[in-house]
Amino acid sequence: MNKSNSDPTSFDTKWLIEGPAAVVEGMYTKEYYGDNYTAESQNDVHSDVFTSPTKFESHDTSRDIDTNYSSSIFLVLVLAKELQNSGLTETKSFQLILRDYMAKNPNKDTWKTLFTETFNMTLDEFYTILPNYNGQKNADVLPTATLKLEDIF
Repeated sequence: MNKSNSDPTSFDTKWLIEGPAAVVEGMYTKEYYGDNYTAESQNDVHSDVFTSPTKFESHDTSRDIDTNYSSSIFLVLVLAKELQNSGLTETKSFQLILRDYMAKNPNKDTWKTLFTETFNMTLDEFYTILPNYNGQKNADVLPTATLKLEDIF
């Protein structure tokens, strides 16, 4: 991720970088300071998440519509919820997203394949289910109060 964007082994898929980082930040501030940043951020989810989610793969195409990474966070939370709907625990779902996927060192050439391998669904399948979450920006996708960072990492 710290490589130049022109490097073929760099990874710059915004919602999979900034979304998880902001989710961890939100969990930390909730756990240690009682501030539910993640819930508050869901007030700014842009409608393009449901119709054009590929916009959130790039900083350039979503810079003006992803206020405080709200839509990127939402994409991560929906992915976690879908993993739970497939039978995984909440903890395992967040481990896959926040720890295991990144440990595979995705890059421009491999990130979609690694997405499929890690989450047992293609990116297109994931994007197709997003409209089902329209209007469910808060409690339905937020991590539970019992989920702790130490359980994930």
